[in-house]
Amino acid sequence: MKAKRFQKMGKSYSYIPAVKHKFLCRVPLEGIRQSLMVDGVLQQDEGVLKQSEGGVSQNEEVLREQGLSQNEYMGAKYMDNKYMDNKYMDNKYMGAKCMDTKYMGNKCMDTKCVDTKCMGAKWVVPPHLIVESPIQLISVRTPEHREALSFANEWIIGEGAEAKMLMCDHTLSFDHFTTTQQTHIHIGAGARFELIVLQNEHNESAHRSDFQVNLEQDAFFRCTFVSLHGGRLENHIEMHLNHAGATCEANGLSLADGTQRIDFYVKALHHAPQCTSNQLFKSILDYRARALFEGMIHVAPGAQKTQAYQANHNLLLTRESKIFTRPQLEIYADDVKCSHGATVGRLDESALFYLRSRGISLKEARIMQQLAFLHDVLAQISIAPLRDRLLDLVERRLRGAFSQCGDCSMHCC
Repeated sequence: MKAKRFQKMGKSYSYIPAVKHKFLCRVPLEGIRQSLMVDGVLQQDEGVLKQSEGGVSQNEEVLREQGLSQNEYMGAKYMDNKYMDNKYMDNKYMGAKCMDTKYMGNKCMDTKCVDTKCMGAKWVVPPHLIVESPIQLISVRTPEHREALSFANEWIIGEGAEAKMLMCDHTLSFDHFTTTQQTHIHIGAGARFELIVLQNEHNESAHRSDFQVNLEQDAFFRCTFVSLHGGRLENHIEMHLNHAGATCEANGLSLADGTQRIDFYVKALHHAPQCTSNQLFKSILDYRARALFEGMIHVAPGAQKTQAYQANHNLLLTRESKIFTRPQLEIYADDVKCSHGATVGRLDESALFYLRSRGISLKEARIMQQLAFLHDVLAQISIAPLRDRLLDLVERRLRGAFSQCGDCSMHCC
């Protein structure tokens, strides 16, 4: 089977099966485990991006200690019945893999089919499994399926388990793609899960992402959105802190210009006492771009000792750009620490003057100030090599490096 190869960090990688169109995800990290989703269909075991060099990865060593095979982990399923929801026990649907003979390997063999029953992915991280190497899910839209697409994912992090995931959304042509993606995440007691979402589609596409997260006792969840490109991006994040000691963090940065619009709807719902949530979202808007932030902290009756914080900060680089921000608190308990706030402004003229007085050009001073503005969002990413790579992507975006790719739909820089 032929595979598309590329060189990255001295390693040789292959996509199997090969993507038909020119495609290069520029974020792969050493040791990362990658899965490919094409038009909503997970490519299952075949879709893992593998290093051509031999050797056993850290993930494989961890799984071996747990008595699990690589296929059980990377096949987007865990077949032990005690970790399977009843709705997935139908013989046609085991984990995220459709067993209907028409759909083998979770890949629909009918190239015209967009049936949602063979779409999306389910991952289960078994209890107490520590997955030290990140997982990357690369989702691409291709001209073979120009229709509006809707699919759902389900990720379950077992009790005491730990995992980190990077989601990347790309488009491979200038078709007017419309994508709706729902992701349900369950984080067991004492488990930890970090999610980084990179949105990098072309500016004629529309993508809505819904994330519903349920946290058990002492569970931890952190998500960080990096929205670089996309005609209309709409992100809904709803976090349910169901048991005492749960902690969730939602962070995001968005860069928009032209006629782009990027919306965030974020809810932290405190159902139990002694839980903590934090929201930090920032945007930089240029030309006639639009953005919206609507955040909610809801503290239910009896959810005492809650600590919840929310902040939304925005820079407008032109008079034509606009941000709509609506931070909200709903508190029905009296022993809590909660705050919320929003700011809208422009670049600091005094800081620009200071930098220019030190011999820095106006263009460079503006970029330095914008990078400083976004820094604390990127600082939330715990994977240092990934954080550095995303910082590089953000800087190139601010410097206009993508402008030379006007005839390209991928903005891979």
